[in-house]
Amino acid sequence: MNFFRVVKEVCLGTTIFQEIENYSLRRTFCHLLFLAFWLALAVAVCQYVGMNRFRERLEPAMTKEFGELAATPTGLRPQLKPEQSRTLAVTSRLILNYFPGSEIKTDELRTGQYEAGVIWTPGAVVCWQNKGGGSFFVWPFVVDTGARISIRDLFPSSPAGIASLVKKFYHPIVMEPPLSFHSLLMGLLGGYAGAIFLISFLRIIGLVLLFNTLFTGCYSMAGGATSTGMTFKKIFTIGVYAGFPALIVASIIPAFDIDLVDFNTVYLFGFLAYFLFVFSRIQRQRIQERWGKKMQGDDDDDDD
Repeated sequence: MNFFRVVKEVCLGTTIFQEIENYSLRRTFCHLLFLAFWLALAVAVCQYVGMNRFRERLEPAMTKEFGELAATPTGLRPQLKPEQSRTLAVTSRLILNYFPGSEIKTDELRTGQYEAGVIWTPGAVVCWQNKGGGSFFVWPFVVDTGARISIRDLFPSSPAGIASLVKKFYHPIVMEPPLSFHSLLMGLLGGYAGAIFLISFLRIIGLVLLFNTLFTGCYSMAGGATSTGMTFKKIFTIGVYAGFPALIVASIIPAFDIDLVDFNTVYLFGFLAYFLFVFSRIQRQRIQERWGKKMQGDDDDDDD
């Protein structure tokens, strides 16, 4: 039975699980990988479409404010007013700061008002994110690769720590060939979509293996294997497929940036509910089969 038909049957009813329990682990993992691939691709495409609309609004605003990118001997600067520091509120959560040198005015970062920001200097372009509790995470976007930075440096505890990190990274940036805002933003957009795909793919695989192994293991040890006469391997296999509908529904959340619920929560509760429902049907069917065989055996005895 092919992959798409299996997914369809799993989402429409429980009859197919009588066949699924006999699937090999290899086939099960292949189907899981296929589903993770298609769901991660769908999430990445939806995110790409949404971010591309945002790029189409952001690009004219950046061009109006900064002109174009100018590759100079002193680094990467804007064509318009390269010696003037400026701030551009990209969204209600993201801010862009341009500084003409390595000196960063920390009050202009507005870390208390925005969740994340981009710091652009002629010698370094870095992004920062407010993790809460007075801690930040900084990751370099365009920097001198020869800078010696430890992992601890990427987690400053104050805006002053962010400014200090920019100084460590600072080295005149030479872009060959020179980039335009359009090509830069398109490159960022492609990298963002690729990262979303990889993160979504790994999250789906990891989540299924973790939750399914833990729950089916506990279920088997608690008597589920005995009551159904099934091995852990069969219970595990059914658990993987029982989570497919929940995975499909949960993937809508990151695809459309829905903040009301969490991907993990939707998958966990959806998986548990469907898994228990499937096994209640299996147990009921096996009990009926046992009683049917017992009654048939009693009838044979009466005939004697």
